[in-house]
Amino acid sequence: GSLPAVKTVLLTSGLVFPDALSAGPAAAHTGGVVLLTQGTTLPSVTAEYLAGNPGAEVFAVGGDAAKADPGMPADHQLVGIDRFETGAKVASHFFDHPPVVTFASGQDFPDALSGGAYASLLDSPILLVRATLVPTFVTAYLKANGTSATGSSLVGGAGVVNESVRTSLAGTLNGF
Repeated sequence: GSLPAVKTVLLTSGLVFPDALSAGPAAAHTGGVVLLTQGTTLPSVTAEYLAGNPGAEVFAVGGDAAKADPGMPADHQLVGIDRFETGAKVASHFFDHPPVVTFASGQDFPDALSGGAYASLLDSPILLVRATLVPTFVTAYLKANGTSATGSSLVGGAGVVNESVRTSLAGTLNGF
């Protein structure tokens, strides 16, 4: 079978997890799809889907995906210096003042994987944090967009994301 025609496609590498985690809730928010590259290579099946959906707006999430589709306009390349900035760029592009924000570890995937599905249900971006600190890109996104948030979720226990990160996020989000 074939996938239905969509308006938004987020391309991301299938070889590493963080960029795909960031892309999932954004695809859900736009009613779009996430398609995988093989690192910096565009697999034929992905290229065929794109060719069959010429009306779709395509974004690259992460540097490898951008390299896999070299003709992509710069403003459709959501590429940061690391996974944390890439995630914040995805959130900034697709989620302007979201009602809820979700956080997960960008250092391991199990919690963020379930967190991505949870964020999608809440129409929330997922922002990746380190176990012991909130990346500056995440703080900048929250300062620009967090004033509308009436709730937030941190996926993962203290062994994954420690209490200082939880406290820092709560302070940035006006106590949420």
